[in-house]
Amino acid sequence: MVNNKLNQKTLLFTLCLATVESLTVVASPPVMANNTIQPDLSTLVKQVSPATVSICTLEYGSCNAISNYMFGCPAVATFGSGFIIDKDGYVLTNHHVINGAHEITVRLYDSREYSAELIGADERTDLALLKVEANNLPVVKISEPADALKPGQDVFSIGSPHGFLYGSISKGVISALNRNDMEEGGVPFIQTDTAINIGNSGGPLFNMKGEVIGINMSLLTLNGGFEGISFAIPTNYAMHIVNQLKKDGRASYGWLGVMVEQVDFNLAEDSDLDRPDRVLLSRVVPGSPAEGKLQPGDIIIRVDGHEVNFSCDLSTIVGCVPVGKSVEIELIRLGSPEVVTLPVGKLSEELIIDDQCNCWWCFLWFSRWCSRDVEKSI
Repeated sequence: MVNNKLNQKTLLFTLCLATVESLTVVASPPVMANNTIQPDLSTLVKQVSPATVSICTLEYGSCNAISNYMFGCPAVATFGSGFIIDKDGYVLTNHHVINGAHEITVRLYDSREYSAELIGADERTDLALLKVEANNLPVVKISEPADALKPGQDVFSIGSPHGFLYGSISKGVISALNRNDMEEGGVPFIQTDTAINIGNSGGPLFNMKGEVIGINMSLLTLNGGFEGISFAIPTNYAMHIVNQLKKDGRASYGWLGVMVEQVDFNLAEDSDLDRPDRVLLSRVVPGSPAEGKLQPGDIIIRVDGHEVNFSCDLSTIVGCVPVGKSVEIELIRLGSPEVVTLPVGKLSEELIIDDQCNCWWCFLWFSRWCSRDVEKSI
């Protein structure tokens, strides 16, 4: 009798164990959109870290010969991050990282240090290209422009927060795209929640394929620290500037010669527009490419097939067009759709400097938030 009870309990235990095993769920590895297995972050970091660098700059103050002999000239050190884009020693970072520097030192992942030469810089997009005398360096892979970014997409950054925490990794997601009202340059920033602090500026923002999709530039903060809002310059926008810096040491921008402002709800209703996020041409600059082609009151819909919803969109699109190339502008004039073709001129240095909008400073490190409803020159 006892044996029968033991046999029954053993059988019951075996059945329960079998049931549990049959219900066990094995977690699948994360899968990317193209049905390929997403690589482990630590594996990606190991692959891409050798092409990341930290940057230290020194800016010397003015002093006379006596004070220099006795005490030395005072120097201010600043720190930033960057990454190698060419095996012959070209390094990309932010303009504000090296602005005003008398000495620039680049420290590689393996702790080698090199003095860097400034090849070119562009304040409008906050990009700078450096060169170190070294060969066969590891390089990052730049994401293809056709690879569309999406909000919610996983990303990670590598940089040197506060100048000494070299090789720090932080992971987050893309919070939003095309934040091109952050600066007058019309840069369509990537917004992420990746942890960015002082010293991360100029470092790479990677996708989960280990490709650079952006250059970290700034963070929005009310207390001086990271609050989950940071911004990066997308590489598909930056690389045409980088190519100019490498060739000429400076960048040029397309210019139409118009003043524009945002369409409001009442004007959109009067013009039979489906929505108010359009751009109204308010003035044409005399002698500009737009003179005789565009008119005050024109409502810009598209430029070369690219949708124009805000004045910042127009600035971004036109700024990327090579000087002398013609663009096709779809617009509404006096209630009727029209298409106008005109050549793009060159934005002068004076206009780049004076191109300001009614901005308010909001404790934003190295960035400004610009109002969309002011008149802007493009």
